[in-house]
Amino acid sequence: MNGQIALAPCYGPAEARRLTDQVKRDAQELWRRLIELYEGGAHTALNYPSWHEYCADEFGFSRSHSYRLLDAGRVAASIPQLGNEAQARELVPVLRDDDEDAAVNLWQELRAEFGDKLTAEKVRAAVEKRLRPKPTVTAVTVPASPRPPSTREATIEAEPARSRATPAVPISERDLQRYVLDVARARGWLVYHTFDSRRSQPGFPDLILLRGNRQVAAELKVGRNPPTEAQELWLDAFHEAGAQVCVWREGDLDAIAETLR
Repeated sequence: MNGQIALAPCYGPAEARRLTDQVKRDAQELWRRLIELYEGGAHTALNYPSWHEYCADEFGFSRSHSYRLLDAGRVAASIPQLGNEAQARELVPVLRDDDEDAAVNLWQELRAEFGDKLTAEKVRAAVEKRLRPKPTVTAVTVPASPRPPSTREATIEAEPARSRATPAVPISERDLQRYVLDVARARGWLVYHTFDSRRSQPGFPDLILLRGNRQVAAELKVGRNPPTEAQELWLDAFHEAGAQVCVWREGDLDAIAETLR
């Protein structure tokens, strides 16, 4: 029983189902009301300096939980039959990056595949797969030669086109950053990014991520460019301070998702 005590049921199946469905409806109502409060500026009307301080004082929600509920509520508003906050929260990046229809369609596909066995983890995996940028391939053109081709050139000409294709850079640093932000925010991380670093200290990491007692300092790179000396200096300093230090590239999408799990 994994250390859990089995309790004798007090309810029959019909009553247990009725109460379970009622709790789901109550959760949906909570999400809907929170959105109404936020969009109506209830925190400002009650003289709170911010939404999260209003939620902490009035409802006992942490900063991250107050925003997670808000995002989950937006998803739930699009999918009325969805009564699971964890699943709704995992769909937030799709709603934000694509649109309401995309989130609804993905959830319906997952329900059709898994039915009542659908879990937040399965939704998360599907969302990560959907958001993962797909590499592109650029064909390399073999220039015409005025002389008879060498053995090497003849071999290249005889190869299928796909064999003569070399991968282009799959995604830009901006795309990589957006992927990290989507994964991090969907999992409750606070993220800091310096949008204009021209007057800032050189070398400061691209992203600082915080959740609970975990700290991650991440430098984002595409291609083979190594961190600069100034970037290495900052990363070493964050490592000495106890943060997890990462240099993430376009091929590290699985590692990013694992680190931010």
